[in-house]
Amino acid sequence: MAFKKKKKFNASAEPEDLFAFEAPKEEKVATRKVGPAVERENVNLDQRKLTKKQKDTLAAQWDADKANALDKFSAESVLEVKKKFGSDTVMTASDTSNLIIGIPCPAMAFEYVIAQDVFPVGLILQLVGPPSAGKSTLLAEIFRWFILADGLGNLCEVESKISPDLLPSIITPEKASRVALNFCDSVESWQQRVLFWINHYKKTMVGTKLEPGPGRTIPVCLGVDSIMGKPALGTQEKVHKEGHGSRQFPEEALIITQWMKTVPQLLVGWPFALVLNNHLKKGKDNDGKDVRRTGGGEGTNFQESFELEVTKKVEQISCADWDGRVINIKCYKNSFGPTYRSADVRYLWWEEENEDKPGTFRQKTVFDWHWATVRLLTTLQGREAAALKQILHLKPLSIAISNAENLVWSSTLGIKEKDAVSWSEMGRLIAEDSDLLDAIRQAIGIKRRPLLSGDYSQQLKSLAEKER
Repeated sequence: MAFKKKKKFNASAEPEDLFAFEAPKEEKVATRKVGPAVERENVNLDQRKLTKKQKDTLAAQWDADKANALDKFSAESVLEVKKKFGSDTVMTASDTSNLIIGIPCPAMAFEYVIAQDVFPVGLILQLVGPPSAGKSTLLAEIFRWFILADGLGNLCEVESKISPDLLPSIITPEKASRVALNFCDSVESWQQRVLFWINHYKKTMVGTKLEPGPGRTIPVCLGVDSIMGKPALGTQEKVHKEGHGSRQFPEEALIITQWMKTVPQLLVGWPFALVLNNHLKKGKDNDGKDVRRTGGGEGTNFQESFELEVTKKVEQISCADWDGRVINIKCYKNSFGPTYRSADVRYLWWEEENEDKPGTFRQKTVFDWHWATVRLLTTLQGREAAALKQILHLKPLSIAISNAENLVWSSTLGIKEKDAVSWSEMGRLIAEDSDLLDAIRQAIGIKRRPLLSGDYSQQLKSLAEKER
């Protein structure tokens, strides 16, 4: 609207009369004349002089079935480039589904979190969370999975607070020798150790002509706990010199970022997984929005394939036979599937008699993944819950859910309400029913991936050739 002020002011006039309304003038709208459509000219860059027979042959190959001709042209081109630059450095997009090969996951609950039915190798996974959330315990549990798959674990302990009982209590003392321990006193120290071990494992697996090794057949989990557990050497020297800490540019972040740009390609084609523990801080930005900050700069975040956040859900649970804790594992980054999936799992510990030394006791720590599976399947919401309902009946006996013990029944598995079993037992029964397990995976979006079998690099090649 436009208002025009009166030329003379009348003191007796009402306030609303001081300004007179004047309708806005119509604005002219620019128009453009549209002429007739101009037909585009096709430019033929082929200046070759072909015979009629050659033209007919090309027409038969390309014009008759151009889609198949393009597929063949692409595959042959990629094959030639593979010969030039190496088979691991170039592929077609259809081959990417064959990049993931892994070892078995402990149960469906963890499969759901990462949306894969294997724990993938050949990549980097980061475990983040606040102090005392359970990251170190989960890393020890991941070592156990690799040992069960006839593999090895390798821990770079950087925080100087390792529990002497934790690793053996999870892995079992009989298998604890398959986890190498490295005590590191700086960022540079754990980086040097990880690189050394990667090269050592490669050299040993390949072997020599006279003494060939087993090939790329041994899955290895290299873990760092944690990447910011100690300062860089330069920072430590400054503290020794000045006698105190000070605010300065984060040297550690630069060192870690540079290192992270080098290491991922060293894992390609090898059955290795690098698991990095890192501290997580949550806060607010200037606009009051939630922010997540991890130590060591952004280099780790760029190179990781998975980021799992670990938080305490229940500090302590107990019964007559054990003590425990409930933690939540949430996937904040997934390069191969959906993000933000989560599952609760409890881990329990107790003292049991040492068979090797009668009269003495040792700690036993167990992640109750079968309990976690039932907890997950009975708490799904939305589309996943609706899809699951079509193939599985699962009903907790009581609405009041306890973290210590619960009963559940299932008509699908032939267990009546009066014969309800524990969540752990029900999870075990589900895990043993392969057909039901596959149906559930399909219903809730867990991708099937090949298991590591034989030489890892040869398996990758075989899968790619089979796809073509």
